Parts: sequence; C-alpha cells; structure tokens
Amino acid sequence: MGFAVIQASDTPTSQSTAARWTFYRRLGLLLRTRLTDEGTTLSLHDVAARTNGRVSAEQLAALLAHGSQADADPVTCVLLAQAFDVDPDFFITDEALNDYIRSMREEAQALGFETASSLQQLAYSVTTQRAPVLAR
Repeated sequence: MGFAVIQASDTPTSQSTAARWTFYRRLGLLLRTRLTDEGTTLSLHDVAARTNGRVSAEQLAALLAHGSQADADPVTCVLLAQAFDVDPDFFITDEALNDYIRSMREEAQALGFETASSLQQLAYSVTTQRAPVLAR
C-alpha cells in the first residue's frame, strides 16, 4: 500500500498569529498527521465515527469547504479533539498546538528520524515504525 505525502506546508505563512493557525489549518494538520496504524490518513467518515456520529462527515466537509473562514463551535472542537486524541486547547491556543508539534518532533527524533522533514512525513515514519512493535 502506497503513501502519498500531501504537498502542503505544515506551517502557515501569514505573519499574524491569529491568521496563521485558523481552525481550518489546525484541523488540516490533524488530518495529515493523525494516521491509522497502517500509515494512512483518516477519512472524514473515520473521523465522524470517532465522534460517535456527533460530528458527521458532511459537517466536516462543510467546515473544510469554508477554508480559512471555517469556524467550529466549542462542542465540535471538543468532539474533534477527542476523536484525534489531542488536548481540546489544540483548537484554541498556540501553546497547545506548539506542544502537539513539539511532541511529534521529539517522538520522531527519539526514533532516529530527521526533524527537518514535514510533519506528515514524520507522522508516517513514526506510525510505520510503531506498527511492527504493535503487531508483536
């Protein structure tokens, strides 16, 4: 099974902190870096299932369609945080987002992977490195 790396920057380019890490970019980061045990990205249906149907795939698609203008209510943010197993503050504070990125880089570095790679490449490397261990 092949793995396609999405050719999108992990880090927004805007100078304004508020504009840099919008809900859309935060969700996109999770969609690119929270992978299945096989190293594939989760579908919107997978994410919806992880919310026990409280956020539908259609709602996720609608949020993504709004791009940088997307804005989710607090309950949706909490449900998505639970679905992706991240701190709910991930969708609100830069500190939680930076903690997430730092932990990804630290885990990759501990496994001997370059921290200069994109976050999606690091997530894939870590996931596929863990998969043989989980299969034992």
